Amino acid sequence: EKQQVLAMDTLTGVANRGGFDRRIEEELARSQRIGFPLSLLLIDVDKFKFVNDTFGHKAGDKVLQTVAKLMSARLRETDFIARYGGDEFVILLPGTSADDSQAVAQGFCDAVKRCGFHSQGQSVDVSLSIGIAQMQEGDTSEALFERADAAMYKVKDKGRDGYAIASPA
Repeated sequence: EKQQVLAMDTLTGVANRGGFDRRIEEELARSQRIGFPLSLLLIDVDKFKFVNDTFGHKAGDKVLQTVAKLMSARLRETDFIARYGGDEFVILLPGTSADDSQAVAQGFCDAVKRCGFHSQGQSVDVSLSIGIAQMQEGDTSEALFERADAAMYKVKDKGRDGYAIASPA
């Protein structure tokens, strides 16, 4: 129970980076052993610094809590979500190809856009940039993460608010 508490992000209620680091190794080993796909989604809350600077950290905290809740509600019991740090989240989708992960990513983007964030009587635009990478044979957790990270930056370079699938290594 103490280990579970240590692996949780207190602000959002999802796992923290330490919890993710343990889980990804387990999922990679399982996926390689069984031979089913595993996809990783790296999610960045777009322009989060602007939200904090303009509306304050309390509003930023609310955005993170709401985004975590929206994404968690759309996941299967076998999926795993963690706050990676700051305004980044990471999700593991066991048994899911990168192509099938696109629907999950689009669902997250749509849910966040429909949420209608407000602070101090003003509308706050919140969107997500998501990089998707599917495990390849011989992948390390670092290689899988780096491909998702590169895909996420492709989305940011194209104007944010969407997803991209990583190129194979």
